[in-house]
Amino acid sequence: MKKRLWLIIALGVVALSSAVALVLVLSNRQPAGAGNSTSSTHPPTISPGGPVLTYSRFGRYSGAYVEDGSDDPVENVAVMLVKNPTSDFLEYARVEYDIGGQKAVFVIRGLPPGAAAWVLEASRLTIQPGSVFSLVDEVTSFGSPGIGSDGLKLTADAGAITALNETEVNLHNVYIYYRQCHTDGNFLGGICYRVSLGMLEPGKPVTVTAGHFDPENGKIVKITCEKESSL
Repeated sequence: MKKRLWLIIALGVVALSSAVALVLVLSNRQPAGAGNSTSSTHPPTISPGGPVLTYSRFGRYSGAYVEDGSDDPVENVAVMLVKNPTSDFLEYARVEYDIGGQKAVFVIRGLPPGAAAWVLEASRLTIQPGSVFSLVDEVTSFGSPGIGSDGLKLTADAGAITALNETEVNLHNVYIYYRQCHTDGNFLGGICYRVSLGMLEPGKPVTVTAGHFDPENGKIVKITCEKESSL
């Protein structure tokens, strides 16, 4: 029997389930000499104010490669824990590191305020135990956490989302953003998925395919839509 979960959507992060079951191995190793932060390894190219995001744990990852949606099995791919310490929704970030003389790029999309994600290296770079991570560059872009989602009810199934407009007006350009979770409560991957529901008429449910979506290990992190004027 499919598990169904009814959600009244408001602003912010909506948890679909606190129980997570993912088949993966995460080493969570700290690189030698880096401690709990890479702040001491910033080269002169970083702005005087330092990086906006927080990078606190580093290591090697073995499991499904989630960053490109392929879920290919990988081993010993560089991974780090990235946190958005700001009060704004992180739309996009591109972070470059030097790992033992190798260029490593980490891309993060759709990270809510205060949330953290285990991000895998974008080219599937494999590393050795004890590799040192040195921050080279950081580019970030922030936006709104979502607006206009009051009165939208969602039914969440594996691979599908059904939305019901409980308002008295049409909702236009409805988008739902969601992420996968790791067993430690942080998000898994820099990737953020998005599905479009188009226009929702009052009282008429619409179901869309939502790849990589599962109520058992996912969270909706943002909803955007435009309300039609009732005048």
